[in-house]
Amino acid sequence: MTEYTSRAGRPAETAGVAEWTAHEWAFDTPLDVAVFRKAFCQQGRVEAIVKRGLDLVLSALLLVILSPLVLIIAIVLAVHFRHNPLFAHERVGQSAVLFSCLKFRTMRDPRPGEEDVKHPSFKAGTDVRTTRLSHWVRRMSLDELPQLLNVLMGDMSIVGPRPIVPEELRMYYGPMAPVLLISKPGMTGLWAAYGRSDIEYPDRAHIELSYVTRMSLWLDIRILVKTLFAVATGRGAL
Repeated sequence: MTEYTSRAGRPAETAGVAEWTAHEWAFDTPLDVAVFRKAFCQQGRVEAIVKRGLDLVLSALLLVILSPLVLIIAIVLAVHFRHNPLFAHERVGQSAVLFSCLKFRTMRDPRPGEEDVKHPSFKAGTDVRTTRLSHWVRRMSLDELPQLLNVLMGDMSIVGPRPIVPEELRMYYGPMAPVLLISKPGMTGLWAAYGRSDIEYPDRAHIELSYVTRMSLWLDIRILVKTLFAVATGRGAL
């Protein structure tokens, strides 16, 4: 069973989706998983350094360029919800280290009688606590802009698997969890590029595992281009 360590405690295109849901990443035994993880990490060290360098440059540059927009969104949401516009939720990072994933607030506090505990695959766009404004913010993926800070701090990457909670890792990845945890979570990834919320489990898990087993800078560029198209068209948005 995967163990989690807190940072504080540490001194849809149908055809496109089908391309990534094939079980090419399947392994027969836990030993196969361990061997793959070791070999992959050893072979990808140089590319990982380059990827981290690009993450630092892009996140810092985007934070500077987008800072006026981020400030405006923060002020508007603070007035709209009468609450801190930012919130942090615990997610599983690289090597099973838990971190605080930052987002803009897009839901009001639950009222008496409203359920606040959600299933891991729950779609926030169907929650009664969302508003027209927050729906638009989510549709344009503006709620994820604070994650640029997560990228800058090294908890996330620009491109990678979607940040998930421990329950999702246990429910949908099982013995394949060590493979998923090779990579840092990303602000965008195959799941976002090929359909966002239109893709549900188990296809979502298959896609994320396919990304990890095929990671490359060229693939990241393809994902970024597809993500821009998905956001611009609102495809799969909540």
